[in-house]
Amino acid sequence: MATIDDELIIYGGDLNIPQCKRNFSQYVLDKMTQNSDKIAQIDPVNKKTQTYAVLRLNSIRCALKLKQNGVRRGDIIMICGRNHLNLAVPLLASMYIGAPVNPLHPDYSRREILRMLKLTEPKVIFCDHECTKLMKELVTEIKLKSKIVTFETDFKSYLEPLNSAEEDNFVTETVDVFNDILYIVCTSGTTGLIKGVTITHNAFYIASNTCILVMENDSPILYYSPLSWISAMLLINAAALNGVSRMICEYNPTRNLEIILEYKIKWLFMTPMKAFEMINHPLFKQNISTISKNLRYFFFGGSPSSERQVQEIHQIFKNAFITNGYGCAEMSGGHSWLIRNKHEDICSRKIMSSGQPINGTYWKIVDPETGKNVGRNNEGELWIKGPALTKGYYKDPEATAQAIDKDGWFHTGDLVIVDDEDSLFVVGRINDQLKYKTWHVSSSELEDILKEHSAVEAVCVMGRPHETDGDLPLAFIVKRDSAKDVTEKEIIEFVNNQVCEYQKLRGGVIFLDDMPVTPSGKIRKLVLKQFINFSFLSKSMVMASETSRTWCSYDRQQNGN
Repeated sequence: MATIDDELIIYGGDLNIPQCKRNFSQYVLDKMTQNSDKIAQIDPVNKKTQTYAVLRLNSIRCALKLKQNGVRRGDIIMICGRNHLNLAVPLLASMYIGAPVNPLHPDYSRREILRMLKLTEPKVIFCDHECTKLMKELVTEIKLKSKIVTFETDFKSYLEPLNSAEEDNFVTETVDVFNDILYIVCTSGTTGLIKGVTITHNAFYIASNTCILVMENDSPILYYSPLSWISAMLLINAAALNGVSRMICEYNPTRNLEIILEYKIKWLFMTPMKAFEMINHPLFKQNISTISKNLRYFFFGGSPSSERQVQEIHQIFKNAFITNGYGCAEMSGGHSWLIRNKHEDICSRKIMSSGQPINGTYWKIVDPETGKNVGRNNEGELWIKGPALTKGYYKDPEATAQAIDKDGWFHTGDLVIVDDEDSLFVVGRINDQLKYKTWHVSSSELEDILKEHSAVEAVCVMGRPHETDGDLPLAFIVKRDSAKDVTEKEIIEFVNNQVCEYQKLRGGVIFLDDMPVTPSGKIRKLVLKQFINFSFLSKSMVMASETSRTWCSYDRQQNGN
């Protein structure tokens, strides 16, 4: 007999795909062989194209070169670069030889890159010229023996022919598909500093076969996801498995529209911020009829969006199937989905829904205070279980245990509602992981920096909601008695001088007389979150100099004192 808890579990249906029996990249390699004459990559800036035959050969040569340099199954390869034609080559090559790939972004902070270098100890680092100097400094600082390969210069030797017989007869390394790591994807997870999500060959195989990305062969797909995002890895592999072309370049507002017009783009993936920037661009308004007529698939995600904004997108792109994606690296990509020719009705009726659970995935909606399963139509934290779930964070068993419980449920930290049709709506977050625009921001890292300031007695960093930018990092601070004259401006400058662009304290500083804590000493973040709304959603903005007495008044109201 089913228990009440069992009845409240939401299931996406059985997996109807063949079992993963080999190195995931062998499936990709076989498809590239079948589609050798098709265009794999298009560089619209430099007007260059590359067939799957060329991409296949270059990646095989790179794999053979890595093996020649002593890279073996299990050795980690780090890749740090912006979007260009060569970026996918070492990615595929590493996959072939069973070397886990840890992709980074050039805009990551020095602290973040240093942490990942310490964690992964990569055998080889492929990077753009802009990153080379920093990589050399950091590798020397922590005494690694990593080989650094710069794309603009010495990477050319990785594309040179070695042995034609080996190239012609190349097969991928045999791996344990259930335990060998394919990717180590950076994330702040549900809490704390940047960490590496481990994704096995089997998990990524399942994610690639269950997240159905319908692509059409007569138009290239356009996206701007950096390699450090799980969406980029899904799209690189999905395009290869479908024999579809990818546009490869960095985002520029005008160029984006020129590409859409020139290549008659039918398939587009963007963040909400870029989508709204696009539809408000003068060039878009001049060509709105042509663009909206051609576009058939419009996927967007990676940051929050308002209902008003989503409604505007639906009104403009009436011919397109529009979905608001939701997923995470811990689930190897998306864990809810809407599919064309199946979910059009739901998509039009529930424009803010991120879809239904993908096949093989279980959802549970849990009260974050009590741990009780609250079921459908009630707000709660989303817990997920499924075969695409990570085995944990690389070399971080403590963070893994905090995120994945003993029964195998991943606690996402996201507040959601699931309705009677199993449609999911994301309503907020309860964890300390912030997301400014498309960037994950670790509140813990900012708190560590703030604790170094001589005026700070206690600190808690949270997100101030913004309609288009997501979370604006905001610091609640209790001053030391000896530093009562410190100003908000001083604190903000102290932090902003030490962090990269997306980590800056854009939400400001709120000074408190005391930090609200539970009897056990934990900061009452839900109360601080209510205070953010109380302060910033009122008609008159609460000034930093007035905040302490405002907080005391508000705290008494909340506690009946």
